[in-house]
Amino acid sequence: MHTLLFILLLQSPAHLSYRQLTFSDFRGHGSEPGLTVSNIDLIDNDTDGITTYRVEAYFSPKESYINLRTAAVLQHEQGHLDITEIYARRLRAFLSQHLKCNHQQQVVVSNYYDQLIADWSAEENLYDKETDHSREKEQQAAWLKKIASEMAQ
Repeated sequence: MHTLLFILLLQSPAHLSYRQLTFSDFRGHGSEPGLTVSNIDLIDNDTDGITTYRVEAYFSPKESYINLRTAAVLQHEQGHLDITEIYARRLRAFLSQHLKCNHQQQVVVSNYYDQLIADWSAEENLYDKETDHSREKEQQAAWLKKIASEMAQ
């Protein structure tokens, strides 16, 4: 049985696209009640001097963990992934105006991406600070309402 579990873990994907998370998605280890590791990648493709872009937002199961398996902690960690998705959508919306870019426009896209990543990181940190990692119930509820509103747009 341990061998089968080990094989299944090796075959599990390194990254998951956006979705509602479950406890089984968290396969990492750590000391805090929970941690969500997610990322936003900007993938470019250059053909004949024209650059096109693709945005991938994803969750990293092997780096993410939940030690305190409560609905509140899972909901808080989902909030982190939702914030990631919100910023990925913002990037996609920006790129829809720059579908095919020449070299000068690449600089604009690169600068926008760098600023977006800085803003995303700041919002993730503010989310943890204001909610005290889900411990401040009123703040957590306010953040979840804000996140849900942004996700609905």
